[in-house]
Amino acid sequence: MSTHAFMKGGTVLVLVGALLLFARAATHAQSERSAAPRVYFHTEANKYAQDSEFVFTVLLDAPDEVNAADIEIGYSVDTLEFTGFNDAHSLINVWQKSPVAVQPGSVRFTGGMWKPFQGNAGQLMQLHFQAVAKGTATLTLQKARIYRANGLGTLIEPPLFFVNLPVTEGTPTPLLSSDDPTPPTLDIKRVENPVDRSQLLIFEAHDSDSGVREVLVRERKWFTWSEWIPAANPLNLTNNSWMLHLRAVNGARKETIATVYVWRALAAKLAMVVILLFLIGTVVMMYNKRGKTI
Repeated sequence: MSTHAFMKGGTVLVLVGALLLFARAATHAQSERSAAPRVYFHTEANKYAQDSEFVFTVLLDAPDEVNAADIEIGYSVDTLEFTGFNDAHSLINVWQKSPVAVQPGSVRFTGGMWKPFQGNAGQLMQLHFQAVAKGTATLTLQKARIYRANGLGTLIEPPLFFVNLPVTEGTPTPLLSSDDPTPPTLDIKRVENPVDRSQLLIFEAHDSDSGVREVLVRERKWFTWSEWIPAANPLNLTNNSWMLHLRAVNGARKETIATVYVWRALAAKLAMVVILLFLIGTVVMMYNKRGKTI
């Protein structure tokens, strides 16, 4: 075989190998795209009469296991009003942020799952809206961040999109029922931050009927309570508070309140009180002794 023929044959092999590698990479990329999670919406109707209240369900398809989500939904403020949510059947059970209006026309919720989810039509959240004016109601997936349960927390960002729902004249559908005889449950766990060994409080509120509307927290650093504020998971217990109240409220406005004592902070407060009383007693004794001497 001539050198020219050998070189020609080698070139062909290199080209074939390159084509095979390209095909394999393309197949892998296509497989990755097909295995990506998908976020989508569901409503019971494709149009609503003015003043109707309706449920807007956010769903997830996940070919691979996922265990966290960060979702932001936009809505047209001229035709829609956000009235609440129901997380009774949500995949998310460790809330960092329950659904809140982060700005006019935008609702965001963030949280994780104790048990990773893999499958179709998993419910992330039910949002409640009221059609307040005739026109076109637009609902938009403004942000979607899904995290795989692969030990690395690989971030996947599904495609963003929007849907339009006509709001017309007609008889409004009845408002959603909030009949729920039982309050929500509230489970609390103390854990240690592995980074700085500080104490953290993880909570899980659940209501299988009307869902959890909000979880609030207030604290007592000395003798008076602070104002109620939305609770974010996890709560840091090293902010000089010796007592906390957690309040979970469901869709029917029934509530459960749990009390948490921060024993380390309480001990520090008691030690300060004892030292203060000792100093006061010493001053009083010295004053009395001085008075008798005079």
